[in-house]
Amino acid sequence: MTLFTASRINLVRATLGVLILPMFGAACADRTIAPLAAPQESVVAVHARAAAISSTVSVTGITVETRYWDGSTYTQSGTGAESKFASLPTNVAGYTNSPVTVYDLTGVTNRTLVPGGAFENLGTRYSISLSVSASTDVTIRVGPDYGGGGALLVDGTEQVAIWTPFWSDMNWIDASKYLQASKRLTKGNHVITIVGFENCCDGGMLAEIDGGAGWQPVTMTPPPPPTYNGVTSLLAITMETRYWDGSSFTQSGAGATAKFESLPTTVAGYTNAPVRVTGLVPNQDVVPNGAFENLGSRYRFVLNTVGDQAKVSFRVAPDFGAGGVVLLDGVEVTANWGDFNSGYTWQYPSAYLQFTQLVLQPGTHVIEVVGFENCCEAPGAAEFDFGTGAGWQDASAIVPAIPTYALTVNRVGAGSVTSSPGGIDCGATCSATYDVESRVTLTATPDAGYVFGGWTGACSGTGACVVTIAGATTVGATFTRPLTSLTVAPSGTGSGTVTSSPAGITCGTTCTTSLPEGTTVVLTATASLGSTFSGWGSACSGTGPCTVTVGAIGTVSPVFTKNPDSTPPVVSCSASPKELWPVNHKMVDITVKVTATDASGVAGYTLVSVTSNEPIDLLGDGKTLKDIQGWTTGTADVSGQLRAERAGNLRDRIYTLTYKATDTVGNAAETSCTVTVPHDKR
Repeated sequence: MTLFTASRINLVRATLGVLILPMFGAACADRTIAPLAAPQESVVAVHARAAAISSTVSVTGITVETRYWDGSTYTQSGTGAESKFASLPTNVAGYTNSPVTVYDLTGVTNRTLVPGGAFENLGTRYSISLSVSASTDVTIRVGPDYGGGGALLVDGTEQVAIWTPFWSDMNWIDASKYLQASKRLTKGNHVITIVGFENCCDGGMLAEIDGGAGWQPVTMTPPPPPTYNGVTSLLAITMETRYWDGSSFTQSGAGATAKFESLPTTVAGYTNAPVRVTGLVPNQDVVPNGAFENLGSRYRFVLNTVGDQAKVSFRVAPDFGAGGVVLLDGVEVTANWGDFNSGYTWQYPSAYLQFTQLVLQPGTHVIEVVGFENCCEAPGAAEFDFGTGAGWQDASAIVPAIPTYALTVNRVGAGSVTSSPGGIDCGATCSATYDVESRVTLTATPDAGYVFGGWTGACSGTGACVVTIAGATTVGATFTRPLTSLTVAPSGTGSGTVTSSPAGITCGTTCTTSLPEGTTVVLTATASLGSTFSGWGSACSGTGPCTVTVGAIGTVSPVFTKNPDSTPPVVSCSASPKELWPVNHKMVDITVKVTATDASGVAGYTLVSVTSNEPIDLLGDGKTLKDIQGWTTGTADVSGQLRAERAGNLRDRIYTLTYKATDTVGNAAETSCTVTVPHDKR
């Protein structure tokens, strides 16, 4: 029996004995399939295969992905679509939809995911992730209702497969047909992808896998449903204006002062910081129309969720003219219009934007309602449903009273600190109470003869201190005298060091420091060896520690005197070579090293004499003359020559070199070193 005609498909036998089908459907001959990345994996089912090495095949993930080429809106239809794909959004616009996890492909039949033809050349796809514990053969069969064609990929590579039953045509729209392929999978993670091409996009009729334990449906156990037991409350409502033309901020409309009592009546500038308000008034002009073109004003609803995550719904009907946007934690959120007949504008009382079951994690969150152009009136309504059973609640009715906290200034030194807005004038008043989220600017002004040293606590540096009130706050302000130099200039014949308290001077090394004018400094002098501290000059009397006031005196001149010295220097010398051998009557070059030390310093040394313990000419010494040559006494001569000879009837011949060293005060000492001509070589 002929399985397929040559005009429809070519069959090739693979090396593993698998029938290979290069393409599925005549319309798919030149299609290239883009591989999908493996989805996040979690083991949900295990199927073992009997083999030489036992292998476990686990389904670790199932995802569905739609791909658009014409910008069609994503929709779901067909019985049970929501139950099978509950995690998919019901309305998604755009070019592509990210993979969404599903848990069961069994019996997902004739459920249209997108309009027919919308996925021409792109298609929708299912990805099945597997974990294989050891190399084994895995067989998969699928029967998706994918219209005119489709493909099956393993790890991104299209597989050549067979149609079952064989007498069916190459079409996936018959419930009795399915596509089957076998593949030897190595140990590790793998992804099987089922792709539809054209006129496709219905759910699959069948997806089963055999990893050695028989056919098993491709299913996963869904994780436990998430809980939403958190408790959410409204902490505050703030209002912020933004200017592009420098217009002054004004208020008008009934109750404006009552509702926005903390806002100034006139604000010039480009932007106004968020200001806490106690409620919202419909149709109340906040600024002149047009002043916020392309920038807008905004209302901020500050929420707090504690405990578990929570679901919160929000709806708003701001009279914001031609347009606006709503953001959650700085990210724009899409919503459903409460009254479709009103059209996409926010200026009809019956129209509102509704955000259903926003998921808030524990912590603080901000919902911002922003107007764009011809805007600037307060919302006509702003309501919350916190999921407690209380239903919709007006934001103006549930916003808590504005808490207040104390701001305290701790002042050190001579100067004053004032605040804007007012309340603090320290000197006299160093603490005031402000609404939470208020921004208070503190300015420091030193008294005459002082400088501002800087802020501590909630601020640092020396500029203006801006504090956002979030609780009781303390700021320190320090005023000091201007810095003035204090210099130590030692004099006298001796030497020593001077140190200071507070630290800053160690003279010798560091002899100048800068300290606030009026600072009391104690100086201590220590003489070096061989010197005596004689006094502080005109700064202080005596030789004890000297106390001075910075600014009252600029330079201190301690005197160190060198001590009298009656001790001669320590002097030594050594000759090289120390021994002359062989005794060959030749002259030998000699070098002497002289070392001298003294507390007062060494002035120098001189050669006193070079002598021998033998006469120049004795029996057996070769009748030579001038055994000592090249030495100049009375100078610092350290080199000359000595003859290598001795008398034949005596023992060792010894040459003696004598040097005298003198210190800087005239004390002198002598030393001698010797060169020997031995009787025999030792």
